[in-house]
Amino acid sequence: MRSVARTLAVAVVWSWFAVTMLTARSTDVLEYNFNKGPAGWSSPEGQWLYSAEGSNEKSWKLPLTGKNPPANELVSPCFTITSPTVRFDLQQHRFAFGSSGTGTSVTYVPPAGQVQVSFDEGFHWRGVPLDRWYPFVEPGGGSDTPPTLDPGAFPDGTQTTLLDDGYAFQGMSRGYADKNPKFIKSAFLLDDLPVGGSLRFRFVGDLGGMAFQAAPLRPIWDVNHVQIKGVVEGACMPEPGGLALAASAAGVSIVAWRGRSRRTRRRCRRPCSAPPRSPAP
Repeated sequence: MRSVARTLAVAVVWSWFAVTMLTARSTDVLEYNFNKGPAGWSSPEGQWLYSAEGSNEKSWKLPLTGKNPPANELVSPCFTITSPTVRFDLQQHRFAFGSSGTGTSVTYVPPAGQVQVSFDEGFHWRGVPLDRWYPFVEPGGGSDTPPTLDPGAFPDGTQTTLLDDGYAFQGMSRGYADKNPKFIKSAFLLDDLPVGGSLRFRFVGDLGGMAFQAAPLRPIWDVNHVQIKGVVEGACMPEPGGLALAASAAGVSIVAWRGRSRRTRRRCRRPCSAPPRSPAP
């Protein structure tokens, strides 16, 4: 009898979960106003810094340090997809990526910043193609500012941690050099995603060849406000069974999403994806 009751209880829980996920609407909106706190986002290696208490503008900032690490990441919490269409809005951000060094035998992609997505909890990452960013036509028009640098346009052997299936922000955002530096807005849209699948985002700045900062004494990348539509926060799944489920969802997501991209060039350079954290037991 206890076994039957336990089975019924599990069935009820899974039924509730399935109904919840299937009836979820694209109106699920998450607001991350970093003025109020770090909001569950994190920098695993500590390169991104959340502004200290007492700062007039609290946000996640990527400062220029003497180490100039080639890759540095600001990672979101894990999300569960509740709509086949997910919109990611950078409501307020600004950047000042400097110029590459000269007189070196090493070829670098110019310093730049890229937003990347993962469909398997952060084990593998993809760049965001230009045709997913607003405005979809005539980059630079409208109120949304899309990225302008295509890492895939550089020759093989060019050193970068940016992924060549996505565009990146380069140079200095408009208004950042003003006495009262301004923020800009950027946004992209993902569609044909599997409801119930996993999704995660991260900001990566490639500073490997950066010789000097475009805006001295100001952060290289300053992220103040993010809005995500079509997801809810969910727990990351570290168990092997959970990873298999995430990998299955990731395969569907990547195939469907990349299949809609108009870009056909898909050459990967080192590194093409984030290394696995640890082998499954």
